Amino acid sequence: MNRKLIALVLLATISASPAVAQNPFSQMKQLGDSLTGKGSSNNSVVDSVDIYASFLAARLEMNNAQLSLANAFDLKDQVTLLQAEQTRLQSGAIDADGIKKSTVLSNNVSTALNEKMGQKTALSAEGRHHFEAAIPHLLLGTIMTVRLIVVSKSALSSASFADKIPLALVAKDIPGLAKTTYENYKMVLTYGKENNIPMPSNASDALGSL
Repeated sequence: MNRKLIALVLLATISASPAVAQNPFSQMKQLGDSLTGKGSSNNSVVDSVDIYASFLAARLEMNNAQLSLANAFDLKDQVTLLQAEQTRLQSGAIDADGIKKSTVLSNNVSTALNEKMGQKTALSAEGRHHFEAAIPHLLLGTIMTVRLIVVSKSALSSASFADKIPLALVAKDIPGLAKTTYENYKMVLTYGKENNIPMPSNASDALGSL
């Protein structure tokens, strides 16, 4: 099974779980604990995929979120870059160099978004719509990105000698990406609440004990 298909199966399995289908926010804490190895749920689907497919799935979800947020704040340059990234990710073509470039892009977009939110930039009506649309993708993408820490360690420990160097280069950037992604999620929630954008009351608890 190719990585694009594995990534899509991973996304579909998580998105279709009863926890998400019933209420993506009130039940996401349990799912977050499960995906990060802190819960008791079965992680066989997540654990069975490689780091590249896991990264691809996480970035597809996060890229959707960042694209909506970039549109919300009218960050035209970032929108262009994220649209190109979405096309590349959807092709399923990802390797160590691609992960590096995608990580840099994600971190740069998070920085630009945090700057806008830190400046308390007001949103238009259309911007607010884009902002709201980003939240479900951002939540799931954040969970999957944090999960990459576990996946990358597992992949590195079981890799052949020939694969260890490229995997090590991938793994070393994952904790920083996860931290930036998580901090951006918290800032988005704060901005939404401060600007009276409808936000689930328990969204701040949705990531469990991350």
